[in-house]
Amino acid sequence: MTAARKPKKVNEQYLANAALYYLQRFAASRARLQEVLLRKVARRLMLKTPAAEEVRAWMPEIEKLLDRYEASGLINDTALAEARVAGMRRSGGSARGITQKLRQKGLPVAIVENALENYSEAEGVDDAAALQQFMKKKKFGPFRAANIIADEKRIKKEISALLRAGYNYQLVKVAMKAEDIMPPE
Repeated sequence: MTAARKPKKVNEQYLANAALYYLQRFAASRARLQEVLLRKVARRLMLKTPAAEEVRAWMPEIEKLLDRYEASGLINDTALAEARVAGMRRSGGSARGITQKLRQKGLPVAIVENALENYSEAEGVDDAAALQQFMKKKKFGPFRAANIIADEKRIKKEISALLRAGYNYQLVKVAMKAEDIMPPE
């Protein structure tokens, strides 16, 4: 018969090591790192949920650690948002889709919207240009291969995919009918 495992101790050094190890592998927002650390504490104490009272007792230490990392520049939500926005915009991401994805990652909406504005001003990319890039990438609308028949079912599927990606319906409707856009050679 095996003895039940005992919970391991949690201390400030463990939290710092766990946070640094996570930040070495992933760029993370403050909220995301806090979530990860709470989950690690819960796992270390062998609890089922990070919402348990024992885990919440570690919040002041986690907050101090996050403040220290933010002051040293290891955690920078603004830089993270700008980098993610630039990458997503280059691949044809819509403003709405980018905002939703980055909110799920724990970035505040104000920071994401500011990063979107800065990128739009610097690169001159708005939702119409991003939509065109996305359509090129997915080979939709005027960028569809010549041998693919554009029947009503296919067009509805393409429009649905563009709407799920977060683009405005009016913008999608205009872009799908546009024939003056030259497909890439």
